[in-house]
Amino acid sequence: MFTTLGLSLAGLLCAGDHALLHPADATLYLELPDIPGATAAYPDAPLLRALTDARLGAAVAGVARLEDPQSFDILHAVGGAGDERLGDLPWEARRALELLASASSASISVRAGNDSAFAAALFGGDLFSGGVPYDALYALAGGGFLVVLELPSADASGEAVYMMEGGLGAAGALPETVDVPLLGESASVRRYEVPSGAGGLELWFTRVGRRLLVGGGTTTPESVATRAADPAATGSLASSPDRKAALAAFGPRRGASIYDAVVRIQPVSDLAASVVGAYFPQAEHAARSLARALHYGDRLLCHRRVQLVGGRFVTDSFGPQGAGILGSRPLTPESFALLPAEAVGAWAADLDPDALGELVETLIADLSGLDPQFAVSSLEAGFGFQFQEDLFGSLGRRTAFYCMPVTGVSMPKLVCAVELADAAAFERGVSGLAAFLEEVAGGELELSTKPYRKIPLVTLAPAGGGAPAGGGPAAMVSGMFNPQLSIGILPDRVLIATNSLHVKREIKRLLGETTERHPAAAPDFFPPGVVDAGHTDWGAILGGFYEAARALAPMAGQFGGGELPVDLTALPEASLVTDHLAPSVSWKLPVEGGVLRHRESSFGPEAPLGLAGGVAYLVGNARSTRGVGDAAETPQVIEVSAELPAGPTPAEVTVDHLRSVKVALVVYKSDRGRFPAELRSLLDATESFPQGFLDPAEFLDGWGTAFVYAAGEGGASFSLHSAGPDGADQGGAGDDVPLP
Repeated sequence: MFTTLGLSLAGLLCAGDHALLHPADATLYLELPDIPGATAAYPDAPLLRALTDARLGAAVAGVARLEDPQSFDILHAVGGAGDERLGDLPWEARRALELLASASSASISVRAGNDSAFAAALFGGDLFSGGVPYDALYALAGGGFLVVLELPSADASGEAVYMMEGGLGAAGALPETVDVPLLGESASVRRYEVPSGAGGLELWFTRVGRRLLVGGGTTTPESVATRAADPAATGSLASSPDRKAALAAFGPRRGASIYDAVVRIQPVSDLAASVVGAYFPQAEHAARSLARALHYGDRLLCHRRVQLVGGRFVTDSFGPQGAGILGSRPLTPESFALLPAEAVGAWAADLDPDALGELVETLIADLSGLDPQFAVSSLEAGFGFQFQEDLFGSLGRRTAFYCMPVTGVSMPKLVCAVELADAAAFERGVSGLAAFLEEVAGGELELSTKPYRKIPLVTLAPAGGGAPAGGGPAAMVSGMFNPQLSIGILPDRVLIATNSLHVKREIKRLLGETTERHPAAAPDFFPPGVVDAGHTDWGAILGGFYEAARALAPMAGQFGGGELPVDLTALPEASLVTDHLAPSVSWKLPVEGGVLRHRESSFGPEAPLGLAGGVAYLVGNARSTRGVGDAAETPQVIEVSAELPAGPTPAEVTVDHLRSVKVALVVYKSDRGRFPAELRSLLDATESFPQGFLDPAEFLDGWGTAFVYAAGEGGASFSLHSAGPDGADQGGAGDDVPLP
């Protein structure tokens, strides 16, 4: 039961043909068309095949030091742990989850009052920390939502309605019951006025046969009935032109349907500016320009269908044509000539150098705050190169990104290769630009122009190599992962990587005789007309990292200062998992009305859930068996746990409220164009935010004191902190709590 429930919940969170019932302008639409079919097909998914491999179960049991490793079943163990947790829930909650798990199809749509503010609040707020994303509720004001579940029978949907009505009644909410003609029946609709951070929200639910519908806000039962009554009406998602174009591009369904989804956000530039500006205010304008350049019409529109076909997850995505920096022309077999035969990850595309140059010029101007022409002319005059002609006019059309085999614990050997039409001009431009960056960095960067095997090599690295002082393990690890910007300039291509050793290895390889070509260069490897394409051997990549880490595992006990709760010397070989993984293939093809992105992979939405479940089981088991052979350690763990505070401390409340205020300030700026002069302005109502931008309770820190806030000149920036436990403002010093 737990496995079925987990897959159902995973689908609902990720995403029948319910599109007719949902609004055409939904910000998000997620659908599970066939839950029983997906559940039946999932045992053929590569991850589940690996987890049910008896050899892997025995190996995991050996690492966990279980008494009978040969009889250990990973899925049974994880499922049993889940069932134990479900058993602790009240009966009503367990029954509600059982009804949810019994659904044959499900869908949900959200229509936000402000698309970009909703997305920024949802992913930048408390969603992933287990809290309620109140900022997303504010951005939802003026919008609505709809959930549709196909339950096994009319009795099941009736029971669901009864349970929902009982739960709301216990909370003191009384319904207004009305009859609405819906889906050929007279549906009895329960309406409730529910207070929320975004003001009063009308919540309603009803059932029609075995179908349960729950909605709120602007998605009323009458609007659903109107869409359902006329399939040709333009108000439904099913009848929208972009939906029809997407379905035509996808073609007929094949295999098991996992989920369908639609994302529709406009303007994307506001979202990018809000998210980036919250952490890097100086890059806000650059993020806005980049979003406008990469998203056609300043909007994000993506229709997606995921199916499990022959043990492979097939994902088709449809959206509008982009700006043309990448993918303007179809690829040919020669487009893959920049890829080494041994690359375990490879991607190739057509590049428009002129469009790239214009975008970079705009980004430099945005970051510097200068007029684009003035900024570029200053660079050219001071550092002796022609910005557009040398840096971008010297580039060819072919570009590739690849990962070489993983051979140890270090940064991945990732390389970007771009075709060169004029190597001398490009060297002049890169050298001048690197000298400029070194100067403006104020001693924080070091520039090296020492050639390698007579090949020009330009490297920018943190001053002093970026390694911690004093040596030791920290310095060793820093040396392994220390990022640099390294550029090698060969006669026919430029190589760009985050480590000079990777560029040098590639130069050495290219200077030798090499005639082998990557498999992607075969004439029929990709469909004709694709404008970018990729091939990734995840088994080789993950296996390489795993084997490198496994080789170092025996040293973990030395760093831990004692015996570990798990036996790392019993770690299994990577092949127990990687043998189940086939290489991923992806490509993008212009079609009528937009672009079709196709991907075939061994990984589906279950991969992160499976990883999290496996780690949780190992950690939980390690805690329960810690000190095997030394029972004296067990009481120590219990004593430490007993001393933990029951609730959040004032400092934790303060940090949480600071984050909420920061997000509210960013959303305020996206709505008003500037940060407020006073913090209390976040209470002001606007057309998009009729209840203001923040709950008044979050203006106070964990000690009940108002936050210290100041806006920069013209509202372009702000400072925010708490006066700390003593309530005395020390300008962010002392016991003051700064903005995280």
